[in-house]
Amino acid sequence: STQGVSSAASDVYKRQVVGLIDNAKEQADIVLHTIGEALCERYGVEDVIACRKEHYSKPATQEMIDDMVKQVDVAVAGLGG
Repeated sequence: STQGVSSAASDVYKRQVVGLIDNAKEQADIVLHTIGEALCERYGVEDVIACRKEHYSKPATQEMIDDMVKQVDVAVAGLGG
């Protein structure tokens, strides 16, 4: 159920491919995996593509960003603790 989310808002993600960028901090992978599952189950996201940065203190490589841009409709950068 999408309680609290309007029908129009929940339709935004249907048939979309979402990219999840793990910043390599503790538990970021768990948080992003949970978000990915919820987007698929609740909002009809077609697919989730995940990648992980080499180290939390370094930016994502240009290659990683370029690959993500080619594959996804929207991306989420995740922060761990």
